[in-house]
Amino acid sequence: MQAFLETRTYENDFPLSSYICKDNNFLAHWHIDVEIVYVCEGNIMISVNDESRVLKKGDMAVINSTDIHRYDSTNMQSEIIVIIFHPELIGHPAGWPEERFYNPVFIESSKINRLDKSSRDNLLRLIHEIAKEYNAQKPFFENYLQGLIIQLTALLQRHFMSPLNCAVKKRIRLPDIGKIKKAIEYINQNYRDEITLDTISEIVDLSPAYFSRLFAKYSGTNFNSYLGRIRVNAAEKLIKTTQDSIISIAYECGFNSIRTFNRTFKSLKGCSPSQLKKTISTASYLNGLKTE
Repeated sequence: MQAFLETRTYENDFPLSSYICKDNNFLAHWHIDVEIVYVCEGNIMISVNDESRVLKKGDMAVINSTDIHRYDSTNMQSEIIVIIFHPELIGHPAGWPEERFYNPVFIESSKINRLDKSSRDNLLRLIHEIAKEYNAQKPFFENYLQGLIIQLTALLQRHFMSPLNCAVKKRIRLPDIGKIKKAIEYINQNYRDEITLDTISEIVDLSPAYFSRLFAKYSGTNFNSYLGRIRVNAAEKLIKTTQDSIISIAYECGFNSIRTFNRTFKSLKGCSPSQLKKTISTASYLNGLKTE
């Protein structure tokens, strides 16, 4: 899990991906890409900006460009379809939807079921067909997928979005969200360095107390916990992909104490860094024996 500005890369340079995900957990992050989520089974908590909802089977979330969002499956099980695409694919390279439209991020199954049968069936068909087509990647799948995503976004606009008047726009404006995005981006780029609550608050020009409250509101965790998760995730990746020592990895990822590193890593991953390294080494050894 991580809260950051995510610059996505796409397979074959085609700016869309889709996958089925079980029990998703992901720290707060944001990107220019649009993210559409459909819950196939179970329940999952999704937070977008300052609002959190537990989505159930048949519910949807449409996450706009640059919205801060996170997933939490703690004590829940779910299977979701995720569709992520760059808005340039539907002719809006600067972001979608346009600011003049109000988009309800969370769309309950009851609202979908109130659509006329043709629209409802078409909406659900498009979601499943995009996931299926992306996975199959038959010849000319890029053109086919672009057509499907244009249809899907058009249906969403037709049935769930409405023009945004000035009064409503003023009412739903989110306080200082730009500064939280700046903080998230800074942490992601500089987690290897020493970062304190005071220094990050000064960077975004907010008082430490106010920044702390606002950061927790948008990211779902406090600043220190968030920074710890970013560092542990980076360390986990290095343990899995390099032969570097545990000590060098700890310092590379911003920890100034091996004791703190071990404690934080175990609390988040359920095992110590050395245990993970040993497990990976054993698995590599066994795989080597199988190929001999």
